[in-house]
Amino acid sequence: MSRRHKKKLILRTLIIAISVLASCTGGFFSWVALDTNDSATKADQFLFALQSRETVEAYRTHTTAHFRAVQDPVEFEKTMDLLGLPLTYKIDAWRDRRLERENISKIRGTLIDLGGQDVKFTVDMVKEKGNWKVNAFQDDDRMGVGPGAWFKQIPLREDLYVLTGESIKLFREAIEEKSFVDFYDYMSKSFKIGISLERLEQGYIPYMALDLDMAGVEQLEPVYLELPNLQSFAIGIDEQVEFEVKDVMVLRGYYPLRPKPVPFIFRYVYEHPEWKLFQFQVLEPTISALPPEICLEWLLRQEDKNPNQCFDVGASKRQRGIITFGEDFVMPGSAQ
Repeated sequence: MSRRHKKKLILRTLIIAISVLASCTGGFFSWVALDTNDSATKADQFLFALQSRETVEAYRTHTTAHFRAVQDPVEFEKTMDLLGLPLTYKIDAWRDRRLERENISKIRGTLIDLGGQDVKFTVDMVKEKGNWKVNAFQDDDRMGVGPGAWFKQIPLREDLYVLTGESIKLFREAIEEKSFVDFYDYMSKSFKIGISLERLEQGYIPYMALDLDMAGVEQLEPVYLELPNLQSFAIGIDEQVEFEVKDVMVLRGYYPLRPKPVPFIFRYVYEHPEWKLFQFQVLEPTISALPPEICLEWLLRQEDKNPNQCFDVGASKRQRGIITFGEDFVMPGSAQ
């Protein structure tokens, strides 16, 4: 066989192989499109109900019994409020989907301009009594946590009040009972990795010795000094090893206890399905730890409104070049 004839044969074989591959690929994509059409349609109906602000309809009609058992309608409504309805969304094209398996289908998509950015999401679809239902609606940060609607988001303010209220209450009880056993059980797993109960109690021995009266502090509404935000923190297991904990929610403020407020910094990590205390700092009742502008706000609520409680007024005036003259002072060159 001539060399030229061999080249023609090889070229012909390649063309046939490419044609077969293209045919198979096209057939596979068509199969995926047909296989996921029903589940994708039901997922779209669920998302469209949310876009139309029909949260009750989305919850009752389109979710599985497992979804509703794990997340009640109130919690679902809160999650949707934090997402900011109406949603603008786009479901991924059929070519980017996976084949269904054992009555389970995952539909991917994007929430458009959610909090200033696009957020990828997954709708886990399950066949329930022959009908496709939503078993989970999650972003990539919460993917795999289980049934329900779960997204990385800072809770509503009233829920933050409850969260810090639980933390300050358990701290107060630990100080009063001179035992941090219950408080330690309340802490996150990330906290317990690096700090033992004995080390925690040892660190607060001076605080417990003060015999402070903080009765009812958790019943007060906290004042947050800044907006809650998510940060990353590195913590050490021992002197050599460190690891980073991401998405730590930081709450900094004070409880307006009388006669002096109780400043705090609470840091929480998400351990599904709730936020758990990761790090904390609770100062003894004081106003010296408050920023001057916050301290002045505090003074407005008190009988004694002397600003010297917050800072040295005289020193502050001198620093800013403000001079106050006494009554017996005579301006040079003025008439006597």
